[in-house]
Amino acid sequence: MLFLDETTGHVTLFEFTDLPVAEPIRRWLAERVAGQFTTRSTVKRLPTARSLVDTARHFAVVLSEHPVTATRPEDVVAEHLLDFRRRYEQLKPRTMSGYVENLRRLLRGDERLSSDARAGLAAIRVRGMSRRDISKRGYTDTEWQEILTAVRHDVRAARDRIRAARRLLGRYRAGELPTGSEDVTLGRLLDGFERTGQLPRKLDTNATPDVRRCGGLVNVAGMLCLSPNELAAFALLLISLTGQNYGTIAAWPAAHFRPDGGLTDEGLALVEACKPRRGPDREHMVIALEDLIAGGDREHRWSRSPLRVYRMLLDLGDTARRLSNSQGLFVGRIAKKTAHTPNPWITTLTSQHVQRWAAGHGFPTATAAGPGGSRWSR
Repeated sequence: MLFLDETTGHVTLFEFTDLPVAEPIRRWLAERVAGQFTTRSTVKRLPTARSLVDTARHFAVVLSEHPVTATRPEDVVAEHLLDFRRRYEQLKPRTMSGYVENLRRLLRGDERLSSDARAGLAAIRVRGMSRRDISKRGYTDTEWQEILTAVRHDVRAARDRIRAARRLLGRYRAGELPTGSEDVTLGRLLDGFERTGQLPRKLDTNATPDVRRCGGLVNVAGMLCLSPNELAAFALLLISLTGQNYGTIAAWPAAHFRPDGGLTDEGLALVEACKPRRGPDREHMVIALEDLIAGGDREHRWSRSPLRVYRMLLDLGDTARRLSNSQGLFVGRIAKKTAHTPNPWITTLTSQHVQRWAAGHGFPTATAAGPGGSRWSR
C-alpha cells in the first residue's frame, strides 16, 4: 500500500504480507487501513498513517497469539479487543488511549464484525482518553453518493437558472421581446442589475411594483448570481473531484493559467493556491485541474471534470465578481442585507456556508470540528 504525505510529497510503501495472521485477516486489516487513506479522510501526514499501520500490526499480533483462533473477520470476538487494550496497560494513559482510539477508528462501522466484537469495541475505554470525539464517523460511500447527488442537483439548477436569465437579458437587449410583456419588464430589471448591481426601490427602500411582480429583490438578483448554498455546493463538488481541503478550495482565485491558451474545450487549468500547514517554504501550490473524461454524455461529463466545474463556477460568478470587484473564484450574493451583513456580496466562503447547506439538505455536520473547520475539510 502506498501513502503520499501531503506535507513533504514523499511516498511510503506499507507492507501487510508479513502479518502473522491468516490471509483473510491480513487482507481485512489492509482494507481497513486503506479506508483511512481516501481523499475524504483526515489522514494526510506520514506519522498519522504510520500510527494506524502500527496499530493494525499490533492487533494482528494479538490475534495470532490469542487462544481464541481468528481466521476471518467474523471470528474476532470482544476478548481479542480487550486483550489488545491490556497489551498497553503499562504505558501512560495518553499513549495507551492513542492505540485504542486508532483501533476503534479502524474497525468502527465494519459490518463483518460480530455483534460481540462490536460491543467489545465500544466497551474498551482508557482512563484519561483524549477529548477528541471518536464517535463521529466519516460518511459512508452510500451517504457520500447521496451528498453528491444533492450537490450536482444544486449546481445544475444554478447553471440552468443563470443561463436562462442571461438568454432573456440578451433577447431584451436585442429588442426581441414582445412590447409590454412580463419578459420585457424582467429584462429591463435584469439589464439594470447587471450593469449596476442595483434594482429599483421606492423611497422606503422596498421593492417597486415591477420588482415585486417579477418575484422580489432577492429573486431577481438571484437570477444572475449564485447564492451562498450554491457556492457551497460547488465547493463540495470540487472537493470530491480534486481531494483538496474545503478551506484551500474556498480561497482559490479566479485568475488561472491555461497552457492551451483557452483555445480548446479540453486541456487543463493551473490555479495558484496556498496551504499554510505545509510550512512557509511549501505553502504555495499550483493545482492542475484537468478534463480527464473524453466522450460520453455531456451532462455526465461536466460534473466529473475538475476543469469543467471550475470553468462553470468561473462563468456563473462573473456578474457578482465584476459588481463586487472581487478577484476570488467563489463570489455570490446573499439573500438580503442585514445589520451584520451590510454588503450583499459574498466574497469569502467559510465553513458556516457548507454547514448551512448540509443542514438545509438534512445531512449531519460536525460543528465542533475546530476553529474555522468543518467535517467537509479534507
